[in-house]
Amino acid sequence: MRKNGSSLIGAMAALVIVMALMMVWLYWQPDGKKRKPGEKPVSRITETKQAAESVKCKENLNQIRMGIQVERINADEAPPDSLRVLRFPNEMLSCPIVQQPYLYDNRNGSVRCPNPDHANY
Repeated sequence: MRKNGSSLIGAMAALVIVMALMMVWLYWQPDGKKRKPGEKPVSRITETKQAAESVKCKENLNQIRMGIQVERINADEAPPDSLRVLRFPNEMLSCPIVQQPYLYDNRNGSVRCPNPDHANY
C-alpha cells in the first residue's frame, strides 16, 4: 500500500525539479553575454518579446514605405506631406519598442525609426 503514496511523491518531486530547471533556463543569463554598464539582466522571455517587436518595427517601416510609393504614383511623384495621409493606424506610425513616432522627411519621402538600434531598418 505504500507504493501508491511514494509514486505520487516521486511524481511531485520530478515535477518540482522540471519546473526549477525551466525557471533557470528562462531567466539565467550566461556570463559571456555583454551588457552595457547599468543595464539590467534580461530574461529569455524579454529577449524574445524584443525580437518580435523589432520585426514588427521593420515590417511597419516596410508597409509605410510601400504606402509612400503608392501615394507618389497617385500624386504625380510628389511624396505625401505627412504619414497621416497614408491612413495607417496610429500604432503603426510609431516604433513599438521606444513608442516614438517614425521620423519622416517629406522632401524626399524617406522614413526611419528613432530607435538607434533600428538605424539599418
